[in-house]
Amino acid sequence: MKHPIWLPVCQVVAWSAWIAGAADLLENFGLLQQLIASPETPWTELTFYAAWVKFILIGSSFVTLILLSLVSGRHTDASFNDETGSALSRGGNAEL
Repeated sequence: MKHPIWLPVCQVVAWSAWIAGAADLLENFGLLQQLIASPETPWTELTFYAAWVKFILIGSSFVTLILLSLVSGRHTDASFNDETGSALSRGGNAEL
């Protein structure tokens, strides 16, 4: 791995995806309870907060991964060796 320092960041993003999935499950269950019972159940508020947690985690993970790809992209561009860099700059199908 070229950037082992990013491993903890990626682990946090992966765990946040699991938590967002659990919040989505809770949201869907709450919505089903609202359909089956009356809309004035305690599930209304819980569904609202579960959706907020889900969208905040998904959005922050998306922004984190975009920033991570931009930062790590700068490092990988400079790490091309001469043969790979020249083959890519020519645009040819040279064997790498």
